[in-house]
Amino acid sequence: MMTGESGFVDVCAHGAGRGGLDTRAVQSAIDACAGRGGGTVYVPPGRYVCGTIRLASFVTLHLEAGAVLEGSTSPGDYEGGEGGYLIYGEDLDGAALTGRGTIDGRGPSWWASEMINATALRPKAARPRALVYLVNCRNTVVRDVSLVDSPFFTLWMLGGEGAAIDGVRIANPRNGPNTDGIDVDCCRDVTISNCRIDAGDDCIALKSNAKWLGRRQACENVVVSNCVLSSSTCAVRVGYEGDAPIRNCAFSNLAITDTHIGIDLVSILPADEQAARYIQEGVEIENVAFSNVVMDRAQRPIFAWVGNETGGPMRGLIADVAIRGLTARAAGSSYIGGLAGNPIRGFRLSDVRIEVHGTIESADVAVPDVWGSQPVPFGLYCRHVEGLTLGEVKVDMASARGPWRGDVHCEHVNTE
Repeated sequence: MMTGESGFVDVCAHGAGRGGLDTRAVQSAIDACAGRGGGTVYVPPGRYVCGTIRLASFVTLHLEAGAVLEGSTSPGDYEGGEGGYLIYGEDLDGAALTGRGTIDGRGPSWWASEMINATALRPKAARPRALVYLVNCRNTVVRDVSLVDSPFFTLWMLGGEGAAIDGVRIANPRNGPNTDGIDVDCCRDVTISNCRIDAGDDCIALKSNAKWLGRRQACENVVVSNCVLSSSTCAVRVGYEGDAPIRNCAFSNLAITDTHIGIDLVSILPADEQAARYIQEGVEIENVAFSNVVMDRAQRPIFAWVGNETGGPMRGLIADVAIRGLTARAAGSSYIGGLAGNPIRGFRLSDVRIEVHGTIESADVAVPDVWGSQPVPFGLYCRHVEGLTLGEVKVDMASARGPWRGDVHCEHVNTE
């Protein structure tokens, strides 16, 4: 990068890299660049320890290869409420985060040593809520950077419009609590491409948390392509958290390995009090397509669930979902299920091959929970679905062991 170009600011010229906390120096460089109308803030190779850094409109924060922006381990160095954020942007236009450098959240320093469940460590009382948090931002670019060891969410976009995420590598410990890779929350017109994500929670999650945002805004027009995903929870999750619609979203060319659930679509009213703070009506999931997906070592390839644990009035639904060109090797079953009064409407599977090779201990049919952890003794179990289409679907149970009851089983289903 040419150091003499117009709109270029080197963080070292503002005092970064001299030891100690670099927050003030990096922020000074960003503010100086913004004061010139925008440009590039350059972070050269080296390690820089920071608390909260606020991005600016029309400013690119560029981390050169070998540059590591390292999060402080002191809670007092973070701003933004609810634990704060390392990289923060609000109401911005044209902000960008680029380069071959690394942003390191030092996640393990924010977690205790004991487990809270089979997969996640217990978080400490205070921890940053996100490594990168962008709220109500437009025309955002995140390209080529590595985001590692996030203490909580990694890249969280809320209420934004027009974001391009390309070539990003995310690597979080598998036992990291809530360490989602990319959360697209109440955003529209978003592309995510060419990313490699290994997460302790969902790799890519589409949410519609209108209560957190403060207004009802759909999560819509999201395209995800050419990504490699691995997760202790879900590779792709659509729904669960929020009440606004999620619609018009497409996923293609995904390679998924070592995950609990490959494709997860959930619309529920939860009984859990903490979740119920943000889910009061249920999310409306409509017009979502998946194509050219391969999975290996997935516990559940497909899990789609409409549920009502409270019995209250529900707006949520799942409708018009298509999965085409899926090949999966899985330990467990897939589930597509609605409710008697709120069935899934329009679910199409075509050119799908699933090989089940796991072992189950019981042939009982259990109602799944939100994590899809209850065993179902069929390779593919569908119930309460209106307009189910199965075209060239093969569920191979030859390698499965235990009291499995069949490959494909449907109850209360109307087919097209």
